[in-house]
Amino acid sequence: MLRTDLAWYGTNRATLTAWLDAKGCKSAGYAATAKPIALFDWDNTVVKNDVVTRSRSNMIAQGKVRQPPNQDWKLTNKFMTNDGALALTAACGTTVAAVSRCRPTPRPAPRARTRSSACTSTTRPRPT
Repeated sequence: MLRTDLAWYGTNRATLTAWLDAKGCKSAGYAATAKPIALFDWDNTVVKNDVVTRSRSNMIAQGKVRQPPNQDWKLTNKFMTNDGALALTAACGTTVAAVSRCRPTPRPAPRARTRSSACTSTTRPRPT
């Protein structure tokens, strides 16, 4: 159930609600043991640590990221924080030449996920 107290552009709310109902717990083919997943990615403009963040983590873990010129990670993004630049320097090392691939880093252990066993709304309950 999508929040009704927010303004939605055009028919977006109705369209999304119909799609979720057709695929989710209101659909004829719904199985609680094989719940569908809906994924919405806002490129960190609304959600922090989303799909883009995970993709970057995977790129670093697989050695797909290249060392920036002068090992200056702040050149890669105008929003790069000091902590972020230090973390990338630690992950890439200081012996890697500019534009060379950084060494792969070990992946962190996956976080435990919790899922509800029932088909429930994650939005605020409606007043009665």
